[in-house]
Amino acid sequence: MAETKRFNEVIQTAAYLINKKGFKSTSMSDIAKELGIFKASLYHHISGKQELLFHVLNKSLKALQDELDLVLVNIRDYEFEELMTKAIAAHLKANYSNPSSRTMFRTQLDHLTEEYRVLIQEQLDQYLNSWLTIIKQGERQGILNLSFSPKIYIYFLQATVNNAYEWYREDGPLSLDNIAEMICKLYLQGMVN
Repeated sequence: MAETKRFNEVIQTAAYLINKKGFKSTSMSDIAKELGIFKASLYHHISGKQELLFHVLNKSLKALQDELDLVLVNIRDYEFEELMTKAIAAHLKANYSNPSSRTMFRTQLDHLTEEYRVLIQEQLDQYLNSWLTIIKQGERQGILNLSFSPKIYIYFLQATVNNAYEWYREDGPLSLDNIAEMICKLYLQGMVN
């Protein structure tokens, strides 16, 4: 399905309501009411709540991957710490560009059918592999000394970055780039040779 302006509005509104009320408590009628359209009009854009949740999660994951891909294009141009900082900043920026969906994976993923969950898992695996590329670059350069699985490090790092929304304030004294630099330094201190 080609993405139209209205389709994106439907996805954005669904993300907001599902984040606010939860998947089970959000009805197609709620979404239609919020959009100011008839419920039947939603089905022109989407087949039902499962597909809607899939598109909400898919859009969020695509934003994460797109931001990280912009960093990976120039992976050889960066010293490792700069690469990590840029990757963390990319993750933070993607999360902050779509506030309604940044907590969706922790709270709503289990509501997907198996078919949609498999598709989302493939995207999550691709994102993890992009991070593994970064970590392996640090190992190749002799900068990282990983005494445990790189995946554990990535999961731990992403948990920190994903929870920054709980305490970070856009009107505060630090930018997302400042936060990314601080997180990177904290993590690298425990891994550097």
